[in-house]
Amino acid sequence: MEQLDKDAQHLFAQRDDLEKITRESPNVVTSESKLWLEDVKKLEVEVESIKDEHMRCSNVFLRPILGKRAGDVIEEINDLNYKRPKLKGNEFSNAPLEKVEPQIVEINSLTDSEPRLQKILALIEDVRIRKIGIWGMGGIGKTRTLKLLNNRLDQESYMFDIVIWVTVSGEGSRRKMQNDIAERLKCPEKDMSDNGLRTFIFNKLSGKKFLLILDDIWERIDLSNVGIPILNQDNGCKVLLTTRDLGVCRQMETDVDIQMEKISEEEAWSLFNEKVGHVAISPHIEPIARDIIKKCGGLPLAIIVIGSSLRQISDVAVWRNTQRELQLPCTSQIKGMENEVFSCLRISYDRLPNDCERNMFLYCSLYSEDGEISITELAEYCWLEGYIQGVDSIEEARDKGRHVVINLVDASLLERVDNEKSIKMHDIIRDFALKEAPGFLVKTGKHVKQPPKENEWLQLKKMSMMGSSLCDLLESPNCLTLSTLLLQHNSKLKAIPDSFFELMHSLTILDLSHTNIESLPPSLFNLVNLRGLYLMHCHKLKDLPSQVRDLKGLQVLHLGGTAIKYLPREVGELSGLKRLLVGFRNTKCGFPSDVGVEEWNLKLRLPTGIIRNLPLLEELSLCIGGCIDAEQWDDESMEVVVDELCRLEHLTYLDIFFPKEDSLKLFLHNRKSRKSK
Repeated sequence: MEQLDKDAQHLFAQRDDLEKITRESPNVVTSESKLWLEDVKKLEVEVESIKDEHMRCSNVFLRPILGKRAGDVIEEINDLNYKRPKLKGNEFSNAPLEKVEPQIVEINSLTDSEPRLQKILALIEDVRIRKIGIWGMGGIGKTRTLKLLNNRLDQESYMFDIVIWVTVSGEGSRRKMQNDIAERLKCPEKDMSDNGLRTFIFNKLSGKKFLLILDDIWERIDLSNVGIPILNQDNGCKVLLTTRDLGVCRQMETDVDIQMEKISEEEAWSLFNEKVGHVAISPHIEPIARDIIKKCGGLPLAIIVIGSSLRQISDVAVWRNTQRELQLPCTSQIKGMENEVFSCLRISYDRLPNDCERNMFLYCSLYSEDGEISITELAEYCWLEGYIQGVDSIEEARDKGRHVVINLVDASLLERVDNEKSIKMHDIIRDFALKEAPGFLVKTGKHVKQPPKENEWLQLKKMSMMGSSLCDLLESPNCLTLSTLLLQHNSKLKAIPDSFFELMHSLTILDLSHTNIESLPPSLFNLVNLRGLYLMHCHKLKDLPSQVRDLKGLQVLHLGGTAIKYLPREVGELSGLKRLLVGFRNTKCGFPSDVGVEEWNLKLRLPTGIIRNLPLLEELSLCIGGCIDAEQWDDESMEVVVDELCRLEHLTYLDIFFPKEDSLKLFLHNRKSRKSK
């Protein structure tokens, strides 16, 4: 009976999966599948009858008869398992995938979505059409419309076996697309090769009727290289894409292109009222409000931003001033509609209450388009730049920075990310910010392979080339006013010219993290105004020169994840250092190093006196032996380290490995004793 119950449960589980697919995608179910479900239903009645009789049977002479019936049913179960049906183009066991992943869409008064949706649905149903392009400027509502369409397709079960949503963005890569699609298709492996992913996607989608939605693409994408099967009338598969550039639609060889038009004045009025509250219907304000809406040009993004800046403001003078500002000539040098959008965004920007919020907003434009921005990192950069003032510690600076970010999100100038640790800047707002930030040069993305030309460095204040494909840099670019240089995530960058930093006397922040540099150029140590030096995960960087002593203004030094084996004694001369992160690793920890465990010596790695000479340290991370056995530590050296740590009066964060319990107890005791004095 136990075997009968086990085999029956396995069969019924397969039956439940197939019934779910029948409900969600009836077009993939064959007549054979229906007959199989009927046979399972009949067998379930027999199984329940046998189990019921077995429970009530007290006659030992009748139990063999029940056992014989149970054995016959087990054979029928095995037969049905063998005959389990195939779906059209798919093995039954691989079929259970959610047809549609719902997309979060803000509900507002825009009523033109329905006609747009019906138009797109009609095109999708047309068997002659394989690729559809939706194009228009940023903020016009392309993504919102497709999210509504995506969610609508969950109800239209006859259309597709699966709908796949991929946000490509301007700097999207084939690998990112493959990862997103593979995740949607529940790929069991996380670290497959490009070819492996392509094969997985192709095999998973072959035989399925799918709709692939590609949101926000900026250049031609070879779908066959991603793993997408050929689209044709026989398989009924479709691709739907959005872009700002009609030329991209042509490059993608779309069959039909739809331009997203501006919303009507009536719809704009309804949306505007939702954002400003009921003050706009005041007799004194309504005529001004309607004129403002006309100036917004029917762009939903502009209406939302300007409406938020006027929310619940009943002072007519403020409204009249806003009206006048919108009529002023725009200096963005962008023609037509973008001109009007930027003027709307400028009003929201100008309404920010202080320079700190304005500067942090502009600083966000240094990050990659559509990329997530770490709030903690942003706050630290802006603190080092001097934007965040009136704080007494790094922790306070982060708190104030986060507060500023929340204000910017509330003003509709930044967007929240689900994890609450990051934010994003809408691409059109990023374009506006870069126009408002003279002296900013941003060239991010893997397509960027060459450094800026000599004349581009002049008068620069901020430069970002993070996440690019740089291989070389200029010898000594002339940029005396440059204060921020972000070069992180340039994996092809292996060397920096010796004279590269000679004419960067104002440099405050330098981020070379996640590059493959093997040494630091001599000119770097002439940067007397440098406050933040980030070298994390420079895996090939083995030495920190003694000239580091010359960086007297340094407050943050991040060496985590490097191959540096020894911390030079001269680091102890950086008396203004407030945050120090160091990682000494050996081969057992997975980091390249020439020093084995047997050569471990704490005195060599961390010379006595370094920590003691850094009295302003607030945050210290010393990964100096997480892979070293406790017996290999020098007790005397560890006692010295503990003593020096206890002298750091401003220390609020410590990350260190205590090899023995006694060392930890000694630290806690001495720390408590010093605080009580």
